[in-house]
Amino acid sequence: MAMQTTNMSKPSLDVTSSTESWQQQTIRWPAKGRVILAHHDDQHIVVYQAFRSEIAEWAVKHQLFGGPHWSPHRMTWTKTNFLWMMYRCGWATKDDRQSNVLAITITRDAFETLLGNAWNHSWSQGSGIYKSKEEWLSTKPPKKEGVRVQWDPDHDPVGKSQQRKAIQIGIAPDMVEKVWNTTHCIKHIQDITDFVKKQRVKRSRADAHTDSASWMMDETFMLPKETVYIVKDKTLIDRLQITSV
Repeated sequence: MAMQTTNMSKPSLDVTSSTESWQQQTIRWPAKGRVILAHHDDQHIVVYQAFRSEIAEWAVKHQLFGGPHWSPHRMTWTKTNFLWMMYRCGWATKDDRQSNVLAITITRDAFETLLGNAWNHSWSQGSGIYKSKEEWLSTKPPKKEGVRVQWDPDHDPVGKSQQRKAIQIGIAPDMVEKVWNTTHCIKHIQDITDFVKKQRVKRSRADAHTDSASWMMDETFMLPKETVYIVKDKTLIDRLQITSV
């Protein structure tokens, strides 16, 4: 059973009560490009992580990460896109280490601090930022330091790859301590595993449909409402190769 916090003193973007159907959202989303899809407002953004139950329950109770099962010495990866998180954790069924899905409300200021310290995990010829692959590699932070950004194909509800790329943000131990696992960054941690399970039941109906595209138009299948998060810093856009929309 997913554990819900009773601590309501911190501002929260509740993704389970601000939802929209796949049909409505997919019309609005860019079909391709490297974009940050997220549930956000003018002060906060929601990111997702999946953990074993002991880590998730401790985090919800204390509204920060810690406890005997969580290691601050490992890189932690977070996602802004709900469907990418579902693909990664198999809708909370992949394994015991990803049994609980957390929706973490963080400040936009902290989010952009992480992006501002991020090294783009991929390099492409002619990006205009680095003159050579060697120059790009020379800026890679040490193993236990900094932030990494990785762009991977987004996925639809049944796991099919999309042309659009979704962002993953890897936070190394030094930035976990300085930025991520702080009250300045994290404003609310919500276990949304029950919501994931309810949508998973609806998603499983796709197995009985030969035309999965028509199934995904079902208005009862709801996802957290996500829009493109606009990064305004031109240098950051170029360095992380974010697509302007």
